[in-house]
Amino acid sequence: MPDDAELTALVGELSIRSPEFARIWAGHPVHETPCDPGLRSALLGFSRIQFA
Repeated sequence: MPDDAELTALVGELSIRSPEFARIWAGHPVHETPCDPGLRSALLGFSRIQFA
């Protein structure tokens, strides 16, 4: 979340403390994707979850 100040601060701190984290974070763009919440069960198959 680009507008999440706490997340931005955490990523900044981790990037300063860990060059490996900074490299990985910089190389993999993070973006929001649509979510299809559900559960897959061997017994019941796929069940969709709806949030009210």
